[in-house]
Amino acid sequence: MASSSAPNERAGKRKPPKLPLSVFTPPSSSTSSQFPLPPSPSAIHPASIVDAHVAVPADTANYLSKWKEEAGELLSERITGVVLSFESPDGGEQHAAQRALETVAGYTAPAFPVLAVSIPFPLAKGPPAAVPQFLTAAPYQIVLSTPVHRASESLIQGVQWALDAGRIVELDLRGDVVHSEEGWEALEEVIDKALGGYVPKSKIVLKNILPPPQSLSIPTLRLLQDPTYRAYEARTASISLFSNVYVQFLPPRWNAPTPQTPRPATMEIPADPDDDGERGPGQMDSEEKKEWKKRIKMYLGPALEAFGYERILFGSSPATSSSASASNAGDWYSLARECVAEMGIEQSDVDAVFGGNAKKVYGAAAPAAAA
Repeated sequence: MASSSAPNERAGKRKPPKLPLSVFTPPSSSTSSQFPLPPSPSAIHPASIVDAHVAVPADTANYLSKWKEEAGELLSERITGVVLSFESPDGGEQHAAQRALETVAGYTAPAFPVLAVSIPFPLAKGPPAAVPQFLTAAPYQIVLSTPVHRASESLIQGVQWALDAGRIVELDLRGDVVHSEEGWEALEEVIDKALGGYVPKSKIVLKNILPPPQSLSIPTLRLLQDPTYRAYEARTASISLFSNVYVQFLPPRWNAPTPQTPRPATMEIPADPDDDGERGPGQMDSEEKKEWKKRIKMYLGPALEAFGYERILFGSSPATSSSASASNAGDWYSLARECVAEMGIEQSDVDAVFGGNAKKVYGAAAPAAAA
């Protein structure tokens, strides 16, 4: 028989348990040393940097010296290697490639070790009848770069030929990804059919997708629900399943120059109630830079989730030259580093994105004598 006192035991309000005073006491210095706080993102810098995309204007002698000045001390003092990239604005890829290698050969004393040279190559025309001599005679690792507008059979065969020959292939996404998914569909089809179900001994590097071309006129909150952003998330996840595909992290084509970092000290800076007080005069982020960081991290997050920190390569130049999307190397490094560090990843991950991955893809730097 149930005790008649049971209902009375449950009646009334229960007294909360008494918490020990230690809950309200700050930890001792010995405890905090055992469980240190993570470093501030502003304090996380890569141990060394390999710039996977330094765009070089054609016929420019010793361009690296000029680029070093633009990069600034913060970036240039950590550079241990670069990948030089040449464009072919007139469509004459083979002639442009030969001129590019002649330009690099004229570098008597490069400001930084050159790991590789990316040259425009007409892979869209299919495999060449014979291997051009300048490909075999070059003292550097030669990367073959080609734009992807659509998935033609000749382009697929050209990419297959290059991969089978052990060449690194750069695919520069030029198809429409702003108004439709045609560009993504073409890129994924080229990769899928070129690989043909096997993993070649070489690698594919993607340009112009991290971050992808986009319009800054779309508000950030609306962009999250925009079909183009949904397509980016889905296509990035799908393409990442190809284990030999890497992605360059470059200044985006957003029809605006990269925000300046830090702001000039002579500019008047309004008070910011959210500022932590650690930044000196002229170093407070502008509203424009804050907006860029939000957008960049919106694209960086899915890329890190899909490819991991092991397959993302930092580069300081935009995928294609454009006056509207001009970018200063030092400004982009500061912006990109802050975005990566604020994703909450480890120091080793930052080192990989800004240097280690590029060393793995492009190999050791060429000896000084060959440069």
